[in-house]
Amino acid sequence: LAPTSPTSLIPSPRCPTLALKSSATERVESVKAAALGALASGVASAPVHYLINVFILNPPNAIGQWEYATDMSSLSGALFAI
Repeated sequence: LAPTSPTSLIPSPRCPTLALKSSATERVESVKAAALGALASGVASAPVHYLINVFILNPPNAIGQWEYATDMSSLSGALFAI
C-alpha cells in the first residue's frame, strides 16, 4: 500500500491519536488560510477604499472610515478563505 498523509486518513474511535493529529493539522491549515485570505483581501482593498473615502466621499473622519473599511474587508477575506 502507498503511504498516505495524516490529513487524508479517516479518524476512527480505535485510534484517538490519529484523530487528534489530523484535527490539529487541519486547524493549523485553516489558520494559515485565514491569515493569507486576510492579508490578500486587505492589500487588495486598501487602495480602493482609500480613493473612495478620501477623494470621493470625503467625510470628516476619512482616515477612520478608510481603516474600518479595510479592516472589514480583511475580515471578510479571512472568513471566505476558511
